[in-house]
Amino acid sequence: MSTDLLPQVGSTITIPSGGPEEEGSNYGDKSTCSGSMMSNSADPSPPPSDASSCSCPQVRLTRTVLLRTVFVLSLATAAAMCSSTSYTVISRLETDVGRETYESVAASAVQGAQAIAHRKIEGGLFMASIMSFAFPDAHQWPFVELYGYTELNKQLAGMSLSNEHGLAPLVDPDKVNVSAFEDFMDNMYRTKDFEDHVGYSDFGFGIWKKEVGVNTTQYKDGRLHDTEPNDYNGTSNHTALVPLIEVGHKRSKHLLVNLRAEPFRRAAVDSMLDCANYHEDKMPTMLGNNTDEKNSSRPCLVVSDMFELLHVKGPAGLIYTPVYPAHDPNTLVGITSTVILWEDVLKNIVPDYVDGLICVISTDTQTYSFDIQHGQPVLLGDGDLHEIAFDHLARSVVLDDYMTESEASVKYVLTVYPTTKMMSAFRTSSPWVVALGFVLTIAICTGIFLTYDWLMRYEVSYRQNIMEIKRQYMRFVSHEIRTPLNTVVMGLELIEDELRGGKKPSSPQHNLFSCDQASSSADAKKKEDTFLHEVCVDVQENANTAVQMLNDILDYDKVESSTLKLELDNVPIWTLISKTIQQFQVQALGSHVALRLKQDDSRGRPKSLNGEAHLGRPRSGSLRDFESGVHCAAELEATTVIGDGTKLGQVFRNIISNALKFTPPDGTINVRAIHVRDGLPSYQLPSSYNPTDYESQQPRRAGSIRIQFKDSGVGMTREQLGKLFNEGIQFDVNRLQNGGGSGLGLVISKGIVEQHGGTVSVTSGGIGHGTTFTVELPLFHLPSEPSKTMDDSTAASIVSVEEPPEPTERRVLVVDDVMSNRKMLVRLLERAGHTCDTATNGEAAIRAVEGDIGAVIEDRNHVPFDCILMDYEMPIMNGPDATERIRDLGFGGLILGVTGNVLAEDTDHFLSKGADEIIAKPVKIAKLQESWERLTPSRKRKWSESKDGNVDSQQQRLFDV
Repeated sequence: MSTDLLPQVGSTITIPSGGPEEEGSNYGDKSTCSGSMMSNSADPSPPPSDASSCSCPQVRLTRTVLLRTVFVLSLATAAAMCSSTSYTVISRLETDVGRETYESVAASAVQGAQAIAHRKIEGGLFMASIMSFAFPDAHQWPFVELYGYTELNKQLAGMSLSNEHGLAPLVDPDKVNVSAFEDFMDNMYRTKDFEDHVGYSDFGFGIWKKEVGVNTTQYKDGRLHDTEPNDYNGTSNHTALVPLIEVGHKRSKHLLVNLRAEPFRRAAVDSMLDCANYHEDKMPTMLGNNTDEKNSSRPCLVVSDMFELLHVKGPAGLIYTPVYPAHDPNTLVGITSTVILWEDVLKNIVPDYVDGLICVISTDTQTYSFDIQHGQPVLLGDGDLHEIAFDHLARSVVLDDYMTESEASVKYVLTVYPTTKMMSAFRTSSPWVVALGFVLTIAICTGIFLTYDWLMRYEVSYRQNIMEIKRQYMRFVSHEIRTPLNTVVMGLELIEDELRGGKKPSSPQHNLFSCDQASSSADAKKKEDTFLHEVCVDVQENANTAVQMLNDILDYDKVESSTLKLELDNVPIWTLISKTIQQFQVQALGSHVALRLKQDDSRGRPKSLNGEAHLGRPRSGSLRDFESGVHCAAELEATTVIGDGTKLGQVFRNIISNALKFTPPDGTINVRAIHVRDGLPSYQLPSSYNPTDYESQQPRRAGSIRIQFKDSGVGMTREQLGKLFNEGIQFDVNRLQNGGGSGLGLVISKGIVEQHGGTVSVTSGGIGHGTTFTVELPLFHLPSEPSKTMDDSTAASIVSVEEPPEPTERRVLVVDDVMSNRKMLVRLLERAGHTCDTATNGEAAIRAVEGDIGAVIEDRNHVPFDCILMDYEMPIMNGPDATERIRDLGFGGLILGVTGNVLAEDTDHFLSKGADEIIAKPVKIAKLQESWERLTPSRKRKWSESKDGNVDSQQQRLFDV
């Protein structure tokens, strides 16, 4: 192939389905320090090496980079400062909010706990007052029976948030008959529906005790009958019994227990008795007639230290309240007992959403810790278990802050602390979010700036690349157009000079028209005619070369814009390959190149029987081997490629033409067609394909055909393989000069093959080792067309509808604004025997058609226009608009667009306005004649159908000329 497109040894390139790879360049790569914007590809001299010549661009570049760096660093510094500041401020705000919330919760908690403790103490005081006024005389005690005590106790316990309030009168054996008291109590329990076991022990009914050190093995329940005065071995100044006679229900097993029998309770009761005796001796003198203060039970109230109940887990306390008869306020006759569960005190002191508040309840001797979880206390254990880090946030309150003179009464202190869990609830991700938001915002701004900067630099680079491509394109067009036009112009000048009888060359060596003095004038005339004919042939060939170059550019544009249209049909690919090679047989013989065709099966084995043809033998020059034909195996005769046969033929011609250009004499070009049974399995037929009428189903896949074009030419390097299909190669004149042509054929071929669902690849063994192009296309099995037989009636019907032969002489309206185009086209048409009229623009054409139609109506012998050759771009009115107006007038003849505007959008627009076909300039009479013969019948049918068959005689004469 082309010596400008040479790969390295063993290199291979497979053309992907996309467009040709762009030769991208970084910003500034196109500029040089010499002052020119672009370096000329035709003069690839290196830029000047003098550093001073590049000083200004380098300074500008350094300054620009420095400014960009400073700007980006400034944004980064701003992001860091804003993020750190926002994080610090928001974190402090969250900490302050957490602390303020804790302060509020803590204040509510300690106040609520203190209020609950006060209500429990007030409940005991209230029960003592009830008993004081229910039995106001001291002599009534201890024989007291309050009707409804149990129900009253329940209501009072509910109001004071207590469990129950017990009643224990003082029974002094020295003053009261203990047996009589026990009989009174036994009778009360029986008459007030207490349960039968109440008051009874194994020893019988009576006051009982349990005392450590006493042998109680004689009774299973371990209880002793306690009726005697007892100072407990001198440890107490009192001997009275304090039996518990009432509680909040009638089934308690602890009734009639002597409260003084247990050391823990004895200390509290004895302290109350001491306080009562003190006030009995001193208070009358001190208080005088102040009866309210005398009846107050507060001074001798006792709150015991913490202990644990047997049936309830957690610390508890006892509140002993003295009972003084209303009429004898200086005499202590009994006590009321209230149990406080400190866990109950902590319930509901904070809302349910509070989680992680440590509550520490302590006395002088004991401490317990609770954790508030979702508003409810949970016992953590014995001791102060708060976190030391929150010591400074401790909030405390005294729960039983009543003034009492009982020495055994203790003070309960509640202290609350926050926890890490509680404080962390106020620490959110907001500081990080805001900080990262600042960073992200500034990063986005930086990214936008950098993106904008890059886009601007890319735009500048893109514009520079576009300018370079345009410049190369103009050089390419100038070279490729001027080269053939040079021959055209010189040939025409030479013909004109000869026609004017110009001076003949004097040198026999250069006088192509001179003849030997001995030759006859007939020989001289013959040589002159021969030379003129050769000049005309050269002029025509070079003109066709220029036209083909323009066609290649248009096809390249269609491939790049994906607007290349295929006329899908069943293409007998084996025949197409053979016929395409046949077209190059004469050229191969003239170049002394052997052109061979081989057909292999899917296993790559050549077919020896009629499977090979040597197309071109440089030594013998015989055509016999080719004319004998190449026949593929019978099993492959029914396989075809569904595609555009014209476009595929163009692909094969491009590849073979390149191979012939760059294969030296005595070289070889081997074309091998291989059937691959499972090739290209993923290809599917396009929806635009419509099978023929005799096909009952869609074609079946038959693998693929792989066509290899292997030459023994100059080969290509790896670098050249990589640039083979690049855009810069097509428009670089210097790379095309060795072989000629537009250089776009390979890109166009690649696009055509890929649009057929195939692939193109190229390999080369390196310089001097030739090049191999491989084209692979999908194959299909087609059902055989049924044999067609006709009887006499069928044949007669065909004859009856057969249209008459087309006339050899036509009346044509030539519409073109260029006088030379009109003159030459009319001259050619008239020499072909046709009659022509002309118009210079669209409006003139409309007037001509209107006059022609009127003449047809008035004169039955008038011959109307049966074809209009319409140019596209014209002044006053262009071709498509004129065509639409002429169709509206009722003109039913052919309108052929003759134009240089052959882009897809232009031709589609022209056809949509009513043109039958577009013929690209330059016009050839043979092409016009072929279009007339092909389009006239269909135009006549189309026009008749559009008129619903209502065609009068004058209109019919538009066709029956």
